[in-house]
Amino acid sequence: MQAVDPGETGTAVGYISLFRSLGSTLGPTAAGLLLSIYSNGFSMLFLISSLVSALSIILLLLFLKPRKTNPIG
Repeated sequence: MQAVDPGETGTAVGYISLFRSLGSTLGPTAAGLLLSIYSNGFSMLFLISSLVSALSIILLLLFLKPRKTNPIG
């Protein structure tokens, strides 16, 4: 919440809620689908999960703006 302007806090909360709901709904569905399709479903599940996590970290590092620090004193 500290990364957005105070006037856009409501929008940020809305997006956070949207993506949490999508993840809660689609995550287990996709996991169940992978487990039922592939004979080595757990291996495929962990592979895809690690790739998505790595992509998320890369995107965060690329697009996260550094915080402006206030000098003390």
